[in-house]
Amino acid sequence: MKFSIIKTIAVFFLLSGNCQSQDNNNLYLYKKDGKLGLINKQGDILLNAKYSHIGKFEEDKAAVTITTRARNSYNILNTKLGYINTQGEVVIPLQFQHIPDEIKDFSEGMAVVKINNKFGYINAKGKIVIPPKYSRAYPFSEGYAVVEFNGNYSNRALIDKNGDVMFRFLENYQKQVDSLAKNILLSNSIPQLLDDKIAVHKYTSDGKTISSVFNSKGEVLFTKQLARIKLYESDIAIAIKNDCRIGLENCFIIIDNQGNVLTKASYYPLERIKSDYFLAEDATTGNQQMINSKGDRLKPLIKKGTRLSREDLINSTPLIRVSKSGMIGYVNPSGQLVIDIQYDNASPFSEGLAFVKKRDNTILCIDETGKTIFEIDSKYNAGLGGYYKYTSFPLGVFKNGLVTLTMIINGKSEFVHLDKTGEVLLIKEK
Repeated sequence: MKFSIIKTIAVFFLLSGNCQSQDNNNLYLYKKDGKLGLINKQGDILLNAKYSHIGKFEEDKAAVTITTRARNSYNILNTKLGYINTQGEVVIPLQFQHIPDEIKDFSEGMAVVKINNKFGYINAKGKIVIPPKYSRAYPFSEGYAVVEFNGNYSNRALIDKNGDVMFRFLENYQKQVDSLAKNILLSNSIPQLLDDKIAVHKYTSDGKTISSVFNSKGEVLFTKQLARIKLYESDIAIAIKNDCRIGLENCFIIIDNQGNVLTKASYYPLERIKSDYFLAEDATTGNQQMINSKGDRLKPLIKKGTRLSREDLINSTPLIRVSKSGMIGYVNPSGQLVIDIQYDNASPFSEGLAFVKKRDNTILCIDETGKTIFEIDSKYNAGLGGYYKYTSFPLGVFKNGLVTLTMIINGKSEFVHLDKTGEVLLIKEK
């Protein structure tokens, strides 16, 4: 059935998959009575809809949770967490406490778990390999992980996969940088060793901030007058200058593995797109540009008031969304306008197609020339999504020929799955 003439699809609806390997490219979420499950491209149910959340696939596993709420209340009584494989099978039973976002994802064959309010690690078979004894724990990277003891932010350490402490950050900082230091902070929300480097910072008595970078041996590689140092990649990192009014001044720079400044100028904001490819903006002029780590402009300058989509740049979409004065169009990778800036909303291009919303709430599915493939009536108030950092199932993005949009059906917001002609996929109930 074509979506433009859709009559009755209010039985069950589903979300499409943006999966991390070929094996889970044929998995899609569906929804029943407010719970989530998994189907394949043919609409066959692989995992019954009883889960509150199905997470992102990493190393062929995704976390799933079941939340129990008090009767006639939104109060959460408890949430149990386990893992499924790419066939939609529960391979690690739901027996752990809930952990937010990517902290619970598998990394280097291990995952952080929470038991009795303490954090530890399991292997791919679900066996506890590092007992839950930490007040915080983070994913493994390059063979090591950051953990916290006794709820004390300053009592953080780097451990190996046996759980052995390599070094404690504050102790080594006191030995190498400041013997009187009472407290140091790890500089990223999910601290990880990358490029054999991990950054910390400390506030000084005169209101300044100094930043240092450790390696996996606990050696301080350098200390600089910088407010923050972000994650390293390919021996370069974004850093934030001291005494800088973020949002009003250009505070962001790029540094090398010794803390030397590489960029000719500073920017705000400054976001890494690829290893040596950054989206930079001038806080004073509002102009955007793509630069390398030396600050060389790689593409034409984007004038004030016009914005490129960061997620499209990261995902290397064939056309990139560009917005101006609240309207959206598309440019090619050279910055040339291909589809006029005329739509209220737009999804990223995927498998040659994208969705755009007109002022009257009509949704058009278009190809890369702007030609309409099919139309969705405004009465369904279809919502568009895109790629998100933490999901295997984005909205408005075609995967393996299927896409999901949110729509109002019989007065309720539902998930509707369409193929490239606008045909609705119906779920085959067992």
